[in-house]
Amino acid sequence: MKRFDIYEHSVYGMRAVNRGINWPAFFFCWIWAMVKKMWAVGFSLLGLLVLFVMIEEFFFYYANMGGIYFMWAMQLALFLYAGAKGNDWRRGYLRKCGFQYIANIEAANPDAAMTAAKQPVNEDAQEGTTKG
Repeated sequence: MKRFDIYEHSVYGMRAVNRGINWPAFFFCWIWAMVKKMWAVGFSLLGLLVLFVMIEEFFFYYANMGGIYFMWAMQLALFLYAGAKGNDWRRGYLRKCGFQYIANIEAANPDAAMTAAKQPVNEDAQEGTTKG
C-alpha cells in the first residue's frame, strides 16, 4: 500500500500525489514536468541537462575523461534530485493552481485513493467503537 495526498479543485476535480520517490520524474525528468504542465520546472531541468551535455562535449573535445565522468555524475545527480523532489514540486504546483488539500490516504493506486477520499467518513468506525 502507498500513501497519497489527495487534492481537490472545484473545476478540475481530484488529484492524487504519491508520497516518496517519483519514479517517472527520475526516469524522464524534464519530460515528466512538461507532461504535468509544470513549465518552469521542466524548462529548468531541460536547461541544466543541455548545459551539462555542452560541458561534457567540451571535456570530450579536449579528451578529459575525468571531466566527462564528472558531468555524467552531475546528470545522474540531477535525475536523482528530480525523483526525490518531484512529488513536492507537484504538490506545490497543485496548491498554486487552486487545489485544496483533502486528506492523506493509504491505497493501492491513485484511483483507489481518490475513490476512498470521496467516501463519507464514518466516525464510529475510525474510533473503533460500536453503538449498543
